[in-house]
Amino acid sequence: MPLPITAVGVALFALAMVALGIVVIRARRAGGTSLGVAQDEPLTRAVRAQGNFFEYTVPALALVALCEAGGASPYLTAPLLAAFVAARAAHVYALLVAEPRGGARRFSWRVRAMGMTFACLILLVALLGLVALGVA
Repeated sequence: MPLPITAVGVALFALAMVALGIVVIRARRAGGTSLGVAQDEPLTRAVRAQGNFFEYTVPALALVALCEAGGASPYLTAPLLAAFVAARAAHVYALLVAEPRGGARRFSWRVRAMGMTFACLILLVALLGLVALGVA
């Protein structure tokens, strides 16, 4: 069974993982750190942006795939995936751009991005529940 929405999500997230990997490599080279993060804040931010991205992306893609395979409407699944992509992009922006430039006052970017991430995950779980009940 083809899963086109999931396939698009996997492709987008794979490209993002490559981009985040390059950010980590550059930060490691700039700080001269080959393993761990030492006391290097830019490297710590890069590693956490990549790690946090991966930690939330895998469950979201699994939920999207299960919803799609279960017959959920693409008019529900695709917007939830798009919102999740936007949430993850906002989180990366917060960690790598906004907070280093603006400090604590820019922390709200990360809070909002995580709120959006959690909302998307909860809505995907709810959609999966509706699929299981044969409603969606």
